[in-house]
Amino acid sequence: MIFVTINLILFLGLLSLFIFSKYKNISISIFFSLNIILSHYVHTNFSSTKILISDQFSYVFSDAFSSYLIILTIIISVVCLIWIIKSKSWFELLLVILMTEICLFQIFSTKNILIFYIFFELSALPLLFLIIYRGPTFRRSIAFNYFLGYTLLGSLFFFISLSILFTSFNSFNINDFNMQELSLSLQTTIWFCFLITFFIKVPVLPFHLWLLEAHVEAPTLGSVILAALLLKIGGYGLFRFCLILFPEISLYWAPFIITIATISMLYSTFTAFVQLDIKRIIAYSSIAHMNASIIGLFSFNIYSIYGSVLNMFSHGFTSAALFFLVGILYRKFHTKNLSYYGGLATFMPNFHFYFLFFILSNIAFPGSFNFICEILILTGINSWSTTLAIIFLISNSLVFLYCILLLTKICYGEINFEFIEVIDINRYEILLLLILSLSTILIGIFPETFLISFEENIKILYLKLG
Repeated sequence: MIFVTINLILFLGLLSLFIFSKYKNISISIFFSLNIILSHYVHTNFSSTKILISDQFSYVFSDAFSSYLIILTIIISVVCLIWIIKSKSWFELLLVILMTEICLFQIFSTKNILIFYIFFELSALPLLFLIIYRGPTFRRSIAFNYFLGYTLLGSLFFFISLSILFTSFNSFNINDFNMQELSLSLQTTIWFCFLITFFIKVPVLPFHLWLLEAHVEAPTLGSVILAALLLKIGGYGLFRFCLILFPEISLYWAPFIITIATISMLYSTFTAFVQLDIKRIIAYSSIAHMNASIIGLFSFNIYSIYGSVLNMFSHGFTSAALFFLVGILYRKFHTKNLSYYGGLATFMPNFHFYFLFFILSNIAFPGSFNFICEILILTGINSWSTTLAIIFLISNSLVFLYCILLLTKICYGEINFEFIEVIDINRYEILLLLILSLSTILIGIFPETFLISFEENIKILYLKLG
């Protein structure tokens, strides 16, 4: 019933937008109202106190992991709307946001693996549209090909797993999958197919090239949707389809996965130092944070799993804000080249304040949501390996270093006197950054509710491990 109601609300919202497509204020009001209704409905029905994951008649996850990712989707969708509110092509961009939101609602809530697969494929279309039609440079066709190629590769492996599972159990409902009925070799095949699919989506080395091209060639809206929302499908899939369905195999292959994720984290951290494109620097930072989540998930420690799941949520706010801030710079100066900027704190104090705030959040400054996540992951992986914990600390120190260098170059470096006539960020930009900053700081100060609500998810994993 929950699944049907959510889809009905989304369908009516989409239909209403088409009916009032010529009336901007009405369309925006409909979109805001739709998200308010969905927020209330998710808060009311997706509660950690009534987990339906073991209910054979349920076709929707209603646990904390799903509900918080859906809430993240709603918040990011609203701030994306604020971003495009003054755009000349506002309606087509509004449809892109809503279509992404619809796809992610299905992905983060359904227990039907076929529905997951269908919307997993469809979720790529809005970003592909933004890259090919709204990309800022001539390289957008290259980014389109990279993104499409890697997406299709991941889809192929997912389809193989889907086919084997349906052939074996004659069902698409995750509740009907009893993996003990399958041979170990078949379980391992399915698990590896899922692993490659979601490694591409995270992404993990060597599947990271598509992300860099997509970020650089997508408009700001596309970069925000990609970093804050679409990358979470990778982490969500690893948790749902690898850890929960195949906990023993995941535990056996954990050292291999942790090694790959650690190499990816270090590679992205070191590579960020030599980049001149601001978007590439933030994209590499995003890869490092998502790979840190994978390390935490496969450490099989209750603290690191808590930290990893929460890190996906916190990364959504921080990465969205940083890409919005880069978008603000691009709107004003039409370049993402780091060497062009300097001394912006003098001429754009509001921009400087928010850029400083989210750089500090990105490096896990105490009081931010990211700080809680990093501490939990570090605590968990230290029980797995002290060496790994030291490498994790080194990587975080390097992230701190290049983020501070980025902040210094843009805001405190040598003044570019072309900025004297520059106008600071407007009220719409302040509003969306305020929403993201309040979300980051409030959850960072009061994380208890989030930690308690994930308890049932972690219990299920440990019960399956025996």
